[in-house]
Order: sequence, then structure tokens, then C-alpha cells
Amino acid sequence: MIASNKKRRISAVSQVIKIISATAKKPVLKVDLNDEEDFNFIVATDIDSRRKAYELGYKVYNESGYIHNEDKVCVNSFDGGKNVFTLLVETKEGKAVGTVTLNFEAGDGLPCDQIFNEELFSLRKMNRRLAEITRLAIAPEYRTSKTILLRMFHFIFIHAFHNMKQTDFLVEVHPRHLKFYTKLFCFQQIGEAKPCERVNGSPGILLSTSLKYLSNQVKKFRDNKNNGDSKIPRFARNFYGEAAQNKVMAFLKGKDSSWTEEEFEMYRPAVSCVL
Repeated sequence: MIASNKKRRISAVSQVIKIISATAKKPVLKVDLNDEEDFNFIVATDIDSRRKAYELGYKVYNESGYIHNEDKVCVNSFDGGKNVFTLLVETKEGKAVGTVTLNFEAGDGLPCDQIFNEELFSLRKMNRRLAEITRLAIAPEYRTSKTILLRMFHFIFIHAFHNMKQTDFLVEVHPRHLKFYTKLFCFQQIGEAKPCERVNGSPGILLSTSLKYLSNQVKKFRDNKNNGDSKIPRFARNFYGEAAQNKVMAFLKGKDSSWTEEEFEMYRPAVSCVL
């Protein structure tokens, strides 16, 4: 577990970001956030890294009683397409400790269309470009680290807003997590709680947040770092400096890829959950 009593504030000064190549197939963005935390950020574009992400997602959601399958992977029918972006966080020893997936709009819609189609219809009428966050999971022993969660959100925000030109994030969460997402990432509830069969009938609510608003909050904090404005969300107060942001943006661009034929066969029996 990451110690918290000696952590220094995440800042542009303490960030060291560099691209390394762990293998010929898997470029890695290495982020040294401070003296105590050292993580590698990987876009899961190969069989091995995707498998790690799916297994971590299964472990976390299975422990919560949401899913169960014999293959012990958390996958869904959207994962095989080209409009999916999966991020994996590893320790320097190669242990998977965090993952999150972005689903971009395509002909099949989004995973949350299954139960929130009416709510999405109103957004689409306004020509919003929607990206849904799914399969967000952090290894239990790292769950107290807000750093992993914040950095994963920073990465997917940079990719969605700057690379993919999306306008809004969507996420489906349990009602007890509403306050957390509202405070940390400025999400707002746009749908009433509904039972979700994909997670054993647990209630889910749909949240959205404007990526332009988040971008403005980042700019506001950068321009007035010492104004002590407590209303600026933590997402913005702990964001990367511009140079680091540009490096992340370049690293993530064009990294999406669809399943191989082997993966379609491998995961066919497990395509039963959308998280």
C-alpha cells in the first residue's frame, strides 16, 4: 500500500514523464510523480496488456459481487471494436494496479444505452460528442491512493478532449459513489437510479461532465495558482503542466486498436458484462 503520511504534493516540479519501450510491442509512458510513487502507463493495444486490464477489472468487480464468469475476465461486446481505448497502470515491477476504458460513439451506441437510452437521446439532440468511462478498477492494495485515480482521469481526459475532440464524459456508477464523482470530477446526475442486470441488478445512475468545463478549470488554476480557490476541483488542481500534457497527448494519440481473431475466440464465452 502506498504510504500517505510523507507524500509531497503532486506538482509540475515533481513530475518526470518519459516514454520508454518495455518491449518492442509495448511502448510505456513512465511517470515518476514523486519519490514514493513510480508507475508506468500503458495503452492496452496487445493481447497481454488487455488481458491484464480485463483480469484486474474482473478481480475488483467480482469482489464487490457484481460479476462472475469462469474465465475470470471482465469484457463486453464493445471491447473488440476500434472505438475503445483501454489504459493500464503498472508498478515498475509490472504488476497491474489500475485500469480504465473509454468507449467512443459508433454505430452500436454506448454501453450505457442499454438502460439510459432516453437520457442519452437528449444529449445527442444537442450534438454532443460522448465518451463513456467503463471498467474503472484499482487494485485493492492501492485503493487509498488518489494518485492512480487522478492520473488515469487526467490521461483519459487528455485523450478524449484533445485527441478525440469529445465534448462530454459519461459514467454509470452506484448511487453511493455520486458524491465522490461530483466533488472530484464535477460530474452531474442526468438519470434516475435504475437496476442494471449486467451487475446482478445493482442500481446504477448515469453521470455526465463537460470536458470543456474541466479544461477551463485547469486553465483557471494554472493562471491563478496561489488564489486559494477551494471551488476548483482536485482534478484541475493536480493536473499536469502544459509541457507534460503535450507529451501525454502525443503518446496517447492513435493508440486504439481492435481485438485480434484470437481474442474474439478467447473472450467469446466471457462477453457478459459491461462495466
